[in-house]
Amino acid sequence: MTNLVKDEENPEMRKKRIRMKPKKPLRDVKDSDYRESESLFACNKCGKKYLTREALMVHLSCHLTNAPRECRCRFCFENFPTQFHLRDHIKKRHSDEIKKEEEERLTAKPVQVWQCKFCSKTFTLRSSYRKHLEIHTMGKDRICDVCGKGFRQMSNLKEHLKIHSDEKMYKCTIADCNRAYKQKTALKFHLKCHSDDKPFPCEYCGKHFKDKSYLKVS
Repeated sequence: MTNLVKDEENPEMRKKRIRMKPKKPLRDVKDSDYRESESLFACNKCGKKYLTREALMVHLSCHLTNAPRECRCRFCFENFPTQFHLRDHIKKRHSDEIKKEEEERLTAKPVQVWQCKFCSKTFTLRSSYRKHLEIHTMGKDRICDVCGKGFRQMSNLKEHLKIHSDEKMYKCTIADCNRAYKQKTALKFHLKCHSDDKPFPCEYCGKHFKDKSYLKVS
C-alpha cells in the first residue's frame, strides 16, 4: 500500500487514473474477489489488473450471475453495471459485429406475413397460417385468402370468391330487366321477384312468401 499512497500524492498519476464508479454499490462483490498486486488491484477470477479499487469493482460486476439482463452484452454475454458501460464496451469491442448487423438489415429481403382475420395473429409460413385458420373455421379447410372465410367444398369457395370480384357474370334473363349479380345464388333469389309463386306459408297467419328467408322474425 506504500506505493499507492505515493501515487495519490502525485498529481500526474491522478490524471492518468480512470475512475469508473458504478451508480449503485456492488454489494454482491466480496473482498476475496480482488487483491493488491504491485500497486494494482487484480481480479481473483480472471487476473485483470486496475489502477483503482473503483475500476476493479466495476469490472467485477461482469462476473456476477445476477446482473441485470438489460446490461448484458448480446455478443459475448459479459455483464455490466450500467447501460453506459455496456454501450461503451460494444462500441470498442464489437464494432465489426455492429457493422455486420447493419449490412444484413439493409440487404435483408422483406418477409411476407399472413395475418389471421379472426384474431390478428401473424405467420411467416402460409402452411402454418392455413393450419391456424382451422381453429376458427371448424374443419372448413378451403380458406378464402381475401377474407379468411372457410368452406368444406372447393366449389363453394370458388363461388364465394366471386364476391370479391367486380365482375357480375350472372344476368337476369327476364325482358327489360338489366340486373346482374356476382353469384348464382343471388341471381336465383332475384328471379323470384318476377314470379307469382309463393310456396312458403307462415304457420301463424297463413300468409305466403316467395322465399323462406321472409319467414324469419327479426
